[in-house]
Amino acid sequence: MRILIYFFPIAINILIGGMFFISAYRFKLAEAPGWVIGATMAAWALIYSIVTLGLSKCLTARNAPVILNIGCAILVASSVGFLVFDGLYTQFVWILTSGFANACYCAPFQILMKSVEPDQASAGSARAAGLYTFAWSTGIATGPLLFGVFETAAVYKINILISSLLWIGAILLCRAVRKRGAVSQTAAAEPEKRPDAQPVQSLAHLGWILAGVGVFTVCIIRTMWPCHGEELGISRAHIGSSLALVSYVQAVMGLIFAYTRGWMRKALPQVFFGISGVAGLLLFAFAPAEPWYFYLAAALYGVYAADFYFLLVYYAIEDSSKAAKNVGINEFVVGIISIIAPMIGGLIVTPGHAGRAFYPQIVMTFVVTVFIVLALARAAKKTTLQEKTK
Repeated sequence: MRILIYFFPIAINILIGGMFFISAYRFKLAEAPGWVIGATMAAWALIYSIVTLGLSKCLTARNAPVILNIGCAILVASSVGFLVFDGLYTQFVWILTSGFANACYCAPFQILMKSVEPDQASAGSARAAGLYTFAWSTGIATGPLLFGVFETAAVYKINILISSLLWIGAILLCRAVRKRGAVSQTAAAEPEKRPDAQPVQSLAHLGWILAGVGVFTVCIIRTMWPCHGEELGISRAHIGSSLALVSYVQAVMGLIFAYTRGWMRKALPQVFFGISGVAGLLLFAFAPAEPWYFYLAAALYGVYAADFYFLLVYYAIEDSSKAAKNVGINEFVVGIISIIAPMIGGLIVTPGHAGRAFYPQIVMTFVVTVFIVLALARAAKKTTLQEKTK
């Protein structure tokens, strides 16, 4: 069960990744304004944030299975809707429906998962954060790859199959949880406290800053790279494959991070990751119309994305006494930025110049890298001084 649990984020992110890719691509082919293209992700994030906020006030271990299965049922319905009612602007109906379903799925799933993965809030922070990064990154990479290689109608049918299997899996998961004994509301709401846990200086705020800029840039890549690639005359298959490569590299790095220790609070690794991120964005913005440049760009940025997504989770759950609060703020940060970023990206670009959306991201990534490096250096110095005074 502990291994099978990671297939859930893989499956649901296949659906999300494919939806973002094909929606933006179809609007670009229809020569829709940039803000309409950006609105595809913003619409999803808006409904996701609203529903998640509402669920946070009523979700319990007792009603989590019911809400989870409702979410999966709606996800099947939205997958069918994309296939049957496939009008250009009708996509927004199914994007919003999918956002609602994803919200009903994700939060309850995390509560149920704690009952079969009890070390999620313990000292195994690196393993948990790394495996999560690997699982959802693999899923969100596969969606664009499917839409880039296969015909749209065929992949819509695949989505129906995946969402149906996901619903069946949710039913089986809920039954397995009931057999093992449902977790109490207190256990679901509060992190596990270990008497042997060592106090550490919280770096959760650095994760929010680092990932805030990173998520902003990822949103731009997902919505504007298909547009920029089409302007350069790059084939749909290469666009989808290079976009998938960002998340596949991110997934592999997340798996590596799961079994590493000690680097998360050091400044020097962030220099390397920052250089990789800036280099990838420079290629996305200025590389000539040769596909291999963009595969390189995707690989370089994928390494950087793995870093900030991993640290966002790692810093949040590192201190189990503050994990619940920190993870909640994580979701808020990601949700808000996912609303704002695509719209800003759409306003920046002009017809025929979608690559301009990457210019601010290059500067932002460089600045946040310098900030994080200095902040980690100061935090390390402070920790060293405290240890000397003991």
